[in-house]
Amino acid sequence: MLFYTTGQSAAFLLMLACGLRLGLTWDFFRLLRRLFQPGFALSLALDLLFGAAAAVVLCASLLRALEGELRLYALMGALCGFLLYGATLSRLLSFLARRAASLLRRAARALRRQKFCQKLLK
Repeated sequence: MLFYTTGQSAAFLLMLACGLRLGLTWDFFRLLRRLFQPGFALSLALDLLFGAAAAVVLCASLLRALEGELRLYALMGALCGFLLYGATLSRLLSFLARRAASLLRRAARALRRQKFCQKLLK
């Protein structure tokens, strides 16, 4: 029995990191959706692309953590990482992105008011 339990904690942590990467990928595709505001066809294509990317990340992590062996605790680790990312880092990164966009908009407005920039834009 000890043979099957020795590497489980390390595998769980590797799969937790996999879940964090999946969450980051999810946020990237969410950003693409907000930027392009896709219709049905592009939305479907983005969903399929995310599914393919998630499958690649999950399979690569399973190969690294468990040499390709599928275990329930490994999938639970990936799910926990994904949920942990959604509850913590996703909100933080979204807040930082909104702040950066706000600062860029203010800087662009300030540049537009400058006489030098007004002459360049005419």
